Amino acid sequence: MLTLLKVGCLSMATTSPPISAKEQAKRQQALIATIAHLRIEDLHLDNDLKRIFQRHVDGEIGDEELAAAIDELNERRFGPLPVSGNGRP
Repeated sequence: MLTLLKVGCLSMATTSPPISAKEQAKRQQALIATIAHLRIEDLHLDNDLKRIFQRHVDGEIGDEELAAAIDELNERRFGPLPVSGNGRP
């Protein structure tokens, strides 16, 4: 599956191999658990994050692309944040 991944101002095509039904179910359960944990704290995923996570569940993006998409969304919203270990200021 060919996916267009936008990172910052750059877009790059990535090829994610199809995921199995078992992997998709595992990702779906992880998303459900994440949403449940957030609700306990009276927090919620916004629509942008739901779309990103759903793309991961559907197998459109892999783990690395998921992390990059979340980082890019956070940078758009909040600007670059210094986070230890990510190689950015």
